[in-house]
Amino acid sequence: MREWSIIFYFSSSICVVASIIFICFGSSEKQPWNNPAPEKESSAEPTSSGPSGANLERESEAQDDIAFIYQTH
Repeated sequence: MREWSIIFYFSSSICVVASIIFICFGSSEKQPWNNPAPEKESSAEPTSSGPSGANLERESEAQDDIAFIYQTH
């Protein structure tokens, strides 16, 4: 049980030291890096959310394969 008390006191001391450093050097002032520059709006036209040509080709091949399977059985 003695080992756990050492770990507890060590962890507690780290937290206390970190808190003291934060209290001494921390501030609530708004920092300049808090406000990033606004992003420029893109003038590119939005792309469609539909399937691409490659996807259409794969879908067509899959439908052909299914039709072939049904014809042969």
